Amino acid sequence: LPTLAYTQRTMLAIGLALYGAFSLQLLSPMSSVTTVLIVANPVTGALVSKSLWRLFGTVLGAASAVSLFAVFAQSPILFTVALSLCIALACVVSTLLRYFRAYGAVLAGYTIIIVASGSFADPQNIFIGALSRVSSVSVGLAATALVFLLTALPKPSRLEAGIEVLVRDVAAGFLAYRGHRAGWTDTLPRAELLRRANALDEQIVYAGADSTAVRARMMRLRRGAAGLLGLLSALEPLHDRLRQDDPDVDAARRIVHGIMEMLAGPTPGGLGGTLPRIEAARAEVRAIALRTTDPAALTVVVHEYDLLQQLAQAVGDLSGRGTGGARLRLLPYLDWSSAGRNGLRGGLVTLLGGLFWYVTQWPSGPTLLSYLIPAACLLSTNPSASQASLSFATGTLLAIPASLLAQTFLLPQIDGFPLLWGSLCLCLAPGIWLQFHPRHGLRAFGYVVFFNAMVNVHNPITFDDVALLNTWAAFAVGVVCLVLVFRVLLPVNPRREVARLAASLGRAVERLARLRASRRRAVWDTWQNRQMQKILRLLQRMGQVPGLDQVGPVQQAFAVVALGRVVLTLQALRREPALGGAGHDAVERALRALRRLRRSPERAAAAVKAAADAAEPLLPASDAAPAASPHPLRLLVGTLGEAVVLIAKAGPLLDRRGALARPPC
Repeated sequence: LPTLAYTQRTMLAIGLALYGAFSLQLLSPMSSVTTVLIVANPVTGALVSKSLWRLFGTVLGAASAVSLFAVFAQSPILFTVALSLCIALACVVSTLLRYFRAYGAVLAGYTIIIVASGSFADPQNIFIGALSRVSSVSVGLAATALVFLLTALPKPSRLEAGIEVLVRDVAAGFLAYRGHRAGWTDTLPRAELLRRANALDEQIVYAGADSTAVRARMMRLRRGAAGLLGLLSALEPLHDRLRQDDPDVDAARRIVHGIMEMLAGPTPGGLGGTLPRIEAARAEVRAIALRTTDPAALTVVVHEYDLLQQLAQAVGDLSGRGTGGARLRLLPYLDWSSAGRNGLRGGLVTLLGGLFWYVTQWPSGPTLLSYLIPAACLLSTNPSASQASLSFATGTLLAIPASLLAQTFLLPQIDGFPLLWGSLCLCLAPGIWLQFHPRHGLRAFGYVVFFNAMVNVHNPITFDDVALLNTWAAFAVGVVCLVLVFRVLLPVNPRREVARLAASLGRAVERLARLRASRRRAVWDTWQNRQMQKILRLLQRMGQVPGLDQVGPVQQAFAVVALGRVVLTLQALRREPALGGAGHDAVERALRALRRLRRSPERAAAAVKAAADAAEPLLPASDAAPAASPHPLRLLVGTLGEAVVLIAKAGPLLDRRGALARPPC
């Protein structure tokens, strides 16, 4: 039913956009239909965000097209080279950005060729073509917004419900693991929870575009979503091999288990109502840490205390009761390797298509470029552009017989606008219906977008069989060129990408250990958010490597992120005067070892263990007075013990000589 409602609303918006384009006598009325198909979204916030960025990208691309024509109107080779550089830049930027900002960069790139394609024969028409493109897109945006906003039924906010469900599932997964006592087997579904927590950030951004109330809380909500990501690394199954017969360990674990049981069930007071219970539990675990003297037990208790601390921060931010850090900016992970590869692909596709047109003087050369460039730009926003190119090309090929049927049997029978609207909706209905299907979405998107480009709909409609055959041939050649560049000339090596991301995780921890006291302290939320994005990409790449065991590397990657928090704790302890000279020496020894972590994880673990052994005799018997946190010496010993376990756990991924971190020859 939701898909049927979305399809009907999209068809209504198509009719309104096409009628408006014909009424205004625009040069390319089907561009308005394409705009509807691209920006239509059942989520109002996503529709608004994508519409704004589409308008911005269209204006920027139209201005760039006019500028290129003004400079290279008499130099086709130089124009092709300049266009290739512009498309390469657009692909790079779109790969680095997230959400619909990336789409704005994509649109700015391929609008250049869409505007220019109608003016190659007469460059003086470039300004009229630019205005026509902006007008067509504006009509499509207005029609889509009008239909979807007027037909949107008032619904309760799904954001709050989605947040509570995700927190509940994280707690339930934790309970399932702790109840199973699986040792080193990762029964906690952290990979799926990681994808959902990352999707929550996107949902918050779209909700902020639709609601002023959410926009006012958006930075804090995004920090809470990042806190959930960090919590997934804090749920690291490390300590089942450590002290389990110690009463302090059992007490701390029972307290944490009770909090997770509370979060896994229904919360009558909402998520914010659980915050006092979490704070009380944290105070109880803190009291246990103040009296624990056994180093192994202290490692477990400190870990449980840190877990509750992260949980309290995430729940506080998501419920609107958190404190501090509201203005924190969560910067995305900039994957320069993928961006450079996509930029090279986009530039190469443009250059090959332009040179092919220049050499052959094919009349459908502009049509070839009008397919190649948008397809390359749109694929650059996909996490796996090489694999996606085949689905996208398949959708384009399906549009060729569909446009043939429409041009041969439907359009010649039309004598009015209602029949035209009905015919287009009939042909576009399969693509609209499947556009949000996980398996066929990209194929359906390629079908609906380029079906519009192939169908010759103007006022009046003219039929030219030779021109139509040339158009279909141009799209077929474009499909071959696209797959050739993305899957043959510049394919992605998933095994090498896995090695690159694994090495990047290790280097990130080493950089944390190299921070100087005079420099600004790294913020955990920002750092771990970038590392979690790397793990998401790692999951995607490992799924493309046949025969690769994913459980072990994923578990090791989460351990690396947990190790980063340990390093930040050690950096904070460097400024604690209560440690004394011997305590500071232990901290410095551990940080020096962690700076060379990837050279030999075993040697680094041994050095950290030696630092922990040197700090153990300094432990006070007990802390008489209550404190806001465990004594720095207790925190130091527990943190160093946790670092030893984490390094042992993540060693195969950290070691630059290991099989996973070493790229294949």
